[in-house]
Amino acid sequence: VRLIDHKGGMLLTDDLDYNLRTGIATYKNGGQITNAKTILNSTEGVYHADTKDVYFKKNVHLVDPKYDIRTDSLAYNLTTNIATFIAPTHIVSKDGVIDTKSGTYNLKTGEAVFYERTAFKDSTHYGIADKMHYDEKNQTIQMEGKAKLVDSVNRVTVLGNLIYLNTLQNSFFATSKPVMVLYRDGDSTYIAADTLFSGLRKYDSLER
Repeated sequence: VRLIDHKGGMLLTDDLDYNLRTGIATYKNGGQITNAKTILNSTEGVYHADTKDVYFKKNVHLVDPKYDIRTDSLAYNLTTNIATFIAPTHIVSKDGVIDTKSGTYNLKTGEAVFYERTAFKDSTHYGIADKMHYDEKNQTIQMEGKAKLVDSVNRVTVLGNLIYLNTLQNSFFATSKPVMVLYRDGDSTYIAADTLFSGLRKYDSLER
């Protein structure tokens, strides 16, 4: 069974209940929705033709050129390309891994807001906070509420209620009672201040 939207979205399934009056389609035995380069698979789903909202349940898997998302429940809008997370979700991209329980992710712009102790990890950083803003274009992450940032390469841990991280510049800005812990030669140095900033110093070719 194929249900094709006039804007190019397509639902493919073996069994489909479709209400012509409300424009609501429901499948319970596995289905796949494709929209441009995004493919979504799930065991169950409800598609609203008027609003282009789709609610996926059980074994949800979203594959996009930039992302690979797995969860048990997910809401997705075919027009805005915004995914809304309503269950524990595992997100994998070229920039790292994100684990969250709730939030929204705009797959078109790469901007996201996560809640409920979201954690992220890339090749050099690990972070966790009550609330997290992510901007893929600028490679910035804002962590709010009991935030923790770990830089494994430079062996630095930062604690605070508000931390801004720029992964492109390898810099962070921390405020709201921040504490920075430096690990050197088997010892730990604690630095506390009203505001902390750390950046990667760059040298030209003539300097050591």
